[in-house]
Amino acid sequence: MRFSSIAEASFEQNKRMASNKKDFVWGVNGNPLNNVDYTRSGSIDRELNFIEEHQFTFYRIGIRTDLEGNVLLSSQRFSELLKKASERGIEILPVFLINTHFDEYKISEEEAFRRGKSQMRGFAQKYGQYINYYYLGNEQEIRFINPGSDGKYTTDYDLNKFKIVAAYLKGMHEGVKEIDPTAKAIINSAGWLHFGYYELLKQAEVPYDIMGYHWYSKTDTYRSDFGHGRITDILYERYQKPIWLTEVNHTRGSHDNSEYEQAIMMKRLIDELYNQNYIEGFFVYELYDQPSLKDQAWAGDKEAHFGIIEWKNAPPDYSEYEYKPVSNVLRYEIEKFNHANEDYTYALLSELSDNSPEKNEVMYWTNRLDDHKNPKQLIEDLYKEYIIANNESTIAETYQKLLNRNPTKGEEKYWKRKLRKQNQPNPKKTILLSEEFKEKAIWNGYERRTGYKRL
Repeated sequence: MRFSSIAEASFEQNKRMASNKKDFVWGVNGNPLNNVDYTRSGSIDRELNFIEEHQFTFYRIGIRTDLEGNVLLSSQRFSELLKKASERGIEILPVFLINTHFDEYKISEEEAFRRGKSQMRGFAQKYGQYINYYYLGNEQEIRFINPGSDGKYTTDYDLNKFKIVAAYLKGMHEGVKEIDPTAKAIINSAGWLHFGYYELLKQAEVPYDIMGYHWYSKTDTYRSDFGHGRITDILYERYQKPIWLTEVNHTRGSHDNSEYEQAIMMKRLIDELYNQNYIEGFFVYELYDQPSLKDQAWAGDKEAHFGIIEWKNAPPDYSEYEYKPVSNVLRYEIEKFNHANEDYTYALLSELSDNSPEKNEVMYWTNRLDDHKNPKQLIEDLYKEYIIANNESTIAETYQKLLNRNPTKGEEKYWKRKLRKQNQPNPKKTILLSEEFKEKAIWNGYERRTGYKRL
């Protein structure tokens, strides 16, 4: 019977959010400067519309600069993106692609430091008014990990190459902080068991503020298959830095028609966030599919299918697109993560007062729910506050009003049996406590807040 399976919503997940949900970062990756599937797919405004639609507040992009911090590729497009994103309240998180500046690791550590500092100091001077977070390199460790090693130990890496990278990163950090001491620096790994890289960074005293981490999976959430448990727990326990998951997706995206598997995996990855207070950022990889990568030797077909949005035709007609199922997962889960209690309270007040509630009224009762985590008590208090009459509505009318559907035959039988007896559950109160009503409230909250519709 459908109703009994959704009988009462859980509010335990929202305990994490009471203290730090406003500081949590939701982001998406994209390649607006260096990939034709972005540069040919329409305007910057269209790109930012998609980002707003999913309530992402950060856009993580790769950029290349010279050693004076000048953007080398699509510099005008980058400037346009910075300005327009800022106007919409979307932060650009630049990922600095630095491998061409190492001269195949033949420079000295002193020169590496000088180059890193010059690059970032110059960039921060030019663009720092728009940038608060700087992503120093990207998956640097995979370029000097020893063949056949899994990255767990410091000895799994070419230490001579690491010294050059460490000096360069130190220079980058100093260059940024010299211009903006409040800016935050992020250093990441490619994920999995690359503990040894973070240990090398610690031993070399490379400074950074946030640990970046990448996770692609088709079976599990932030765990390896090697018996280590949740890897993000291990990293936080060892290094005590906030963690941003800056690339997250199903391990093959939606390749081989696995769009629903991608959506299911994304939901599981988000659900895990409620158990990990130290994780403060979640970035989906990525906004668009990149069919142009399909035939490139370094990438292959899998790399073409990580997007939230896919192009309808091949070769792609960029005027025609479709949202994958993962899009709906993200719309709902981000709204739920950020606003579940507020949306639920708004829905309760709307139903029980038959009016659109005022903002201060919603916040008052939302705070009551945040503090006490007891929706049953909240509903009882609202009944007293608004003097709700026990009307003569039928079960069918109650279902239509609260859930926009008719009861199933099983639900009708359930309530007929219950209502023959005294002191049985109130149908309206029971439905107001149901997971289905809460889900409807969250979707309504998303549509009200963003102006966009669920798919």
